[in-house]
Amino acid sequence: MESAGPRASRRAEQVAQDMGTEGLLVKKAATVDTLARVSVVVFDKTGVLSDGATRGDARMGVCEEVVVADTPRCAVRGAATLAGIDAATRDAVLRAGARFAEQAAIRDFTASACGEAALPPPPPLVARRAFNSRTRTQISVFADGALLYGNVETVLKACSSYLAPGGAEVPIDTDARRQELAAALQEGRGGLRHMAAAQRRLSSELATHLATTDPAGGADAAAAVYEGWVFVCMWGIGECLTPAAPAAVKALADLGLQILVATGDHPLVAQRTARAVGIPGAHMPPRVGMDCDFASGDIYDIVEAGGAVVFARMVPAQKAALVAGLQARGACVMFVGDGANDAPAIRQADVGVCDGADGAGVSKDAADVLTMSHHALPRLAGAVSKARHPPPPSWCGWAACSFVLAAAALAAAGVSRRKGV
Repeated sequence: MESAGPRASRRAEQVAQDMGTEGLLVKKAATVDTLARVSVVVFDKTGVLSDGATRGDARMGVCEEVVVADTPRCAVRGAATLAGIDAATRDAVLRAGARFAEQAAIRDFTASACGEAALPPPPPLVARRAFNSRTRTQISVFADGALLYGNVETVLKACSSYLAPGGAEVPIDTDARRQELAAALQEGRGGLRHMAAAQRRLSSELATHLATTDPAGGADAAAAVYEGWVFVCMWGIGECLTPAAPAAVKALADLGLQILVATGDHPLVAQRTARAVGIPGAHMPPRVGMDCDFASGDIYDIVEAGGAVVFARMVPAQKAALVAGLQARGACVMFVGDGANDAPAIRQADVGVCDGADGAGVSKDAADVLTMSHHALPRLAGAVSKARHPPPPSWCGWAACSFVLAAAALAAAGVSRRKGV
């Protein structure tokens, strides 16, 4: 008679094979037993729940607004007009929008908001610097000047003035005024991702520096690259959800699993996405990574009480610490991510899941399960369900068949004896 151990192992292998036919690659059959115990699922946001890209490429999302300092906020989407904007400011916004070579969402919306069918062609591009992950900005150098665009706080920090209605440049003379301006621009942002733009004229020396140096180096500070810019405008972009994300969240929640989000993004952006995909409790205020003491149990008391499901501005080590803290409380944690910054949390989780098609190599290596497409995301719930209630192994089917045949033979023998055959 086969022992329970090999039987269970064979059952796990069968479940793992079944998952493979549904787009989930399980690296080791032993992972199936762990899947059966999962109680908490932690999702990364960008690339998993949403398609919004952090560097503003063609997948960045849907542009919903453009904001100019001291000017009423424009309407969203279909009724896009800049209310009361003057010709000088309008032209500056059009010029800034035209310089976004890769971001069709921003270019098209800017033209519509300014009442134009299309943007004017940009001047010749002299150089485009690579995206600077530290400042979260990028600089493009044109024949008539340069455009700095990216993270709102960083762009404003580099600005010594802003473009006001009428084309006047109003000085930003104190940090307090800069913070006040940032607050006014982002008031009521509603979880949109905002990208700001600033412009400036360049000396020949600075133009050469921008065209020939690496933005990751330390030479930018000496060359005063992030000084003297003029703030032009800010765009609000709504992320596009991963199509399968709402179904995946609902299926996991229906199994009684607790669902959290851990992301490096802005708290309101993260909360907006969490609410959009239907994560239970996403209406609760999001928590910011640097404000959480992951070494103590306080944050986990809040999580267990349903007081926090969204964790934002999380660095990789904090994502892993969140997983470890949940495990210390007895939770069996699944972490679903795709970027290199998710690798520590994927490795720490009881079940690490990574996008097998587009995920970073280090995260795929750390994962226990690979989703072979975004369409496979909802099947994670089916994997947990099958792991909890695995089908009988194939030998059980043969045993059942043999039992039926034997019973039929005995029954036939009994009938024959009664007939005296």
